[in-house]
Amino acid sequence: MLHYQPILNPKNKTLFGFEALIRWGVDGRLRSPRDFVPVAEQTQQMVSIGRWIIKTAISSLGKFNQGRENLLVMTINLSTIQFHDVKLVDYIQKCLIEYKVAPSLVAFELTESAFSEKSHHSINIIRELDKLGCKIALDNFGKGSSSVNHLKKYPISLIKLDRSLMPKNLNDSQNMVLIKGLTVMLQLLKREVVAEGVETEAHIAVCSELGINLMQGFYFSEAKGYEEIVQDYL
Repeated sequence: MLHYQPILNPKNKTLFGFEALIRWGVDGRLRSPRDFVPVAEQTQQMVSIGRWIIKTAISSLGKFNQGRENLLVMTINLSTIQFHDVKLVDYIQKCLIEYKVAPSLVAFELTESAFSEKSHHSINIIRELDKLGCKIALDNFGKGSSSVNHLKKYPISLIKLDRSLMPKNLNDSQNMVLIKGLTVMLQLLKREVVAEGVETEAHIAVCSELGINLMQGFYFSEAKGYEEIVQDYL
């Protein structure tokens, strides 16, 4: 089943959108993607699962935005395995048309490995998604090598700062310097920045101090099912 975690701007108390997150119900318990996605990738099932995620997320976004003035954005994770789907971009375009969703309201989250792929096919898909009008998001920024070269070479418009960068408080000098440097650079490059892993008032204070307005994390909400999202946010 698909769950949705809100991305908010606490400063002006507005909802930016949601990240679509797949969950697998087993024996009454929801399993996170790390428990089953690696197996799905190894057994060649990720392409079909990925298509279902894309279709369901875009369909939900279309419903979420019905009658709204300020339209919401949906971020959807893409595995590099899905790049083996030669009709991927066509399928995404078909879903956007079917559910009457503007491409600019959908951001595809990719990890650094997607931009490090030597396959020209992978890079072409990234560029085709950009040409289609979708946003490209770099996930877990700061967790790996965080090559600045990716920001120069590829059409990345949204950056999601990895939760490991989040300082415990304003006195956590080492992490404060690190996240401040990265944030200033990204802001100067005019990239939209989302802080992940926001779990405390101190985290919000840190983000506010750095001018990071978009936040996501358990402080606001865990990922919830469609009905709960409609009830709590729409």
